[in-house]
Amino acid sequence: ADWANRQLAEGQSNVLRQALPLFESIMIDAALDHTGGRKAEAAELLGWGRNTLTRKLKELDRPVK
Repeated sequence: ADWANRQLAEGQSNVLRQALPLFESIMIDAALDHTGGRKAEAAELLGWGRNTLTRKLKELDRPVK
């Protein structure tokens, strides 16, 4: 919330476009940590299929193991 308020106060636009990859990255890390790196389980926790998680990792330029 603080980040969003700062961005808006600075007159930034497309704030959600900037925030969404950051939020997804945080959620992916949390899910992978929670499952010990098991992608299928992490994807399920996020409400995605495993292929979606793999695609998101690629989009975020994250290592796909």
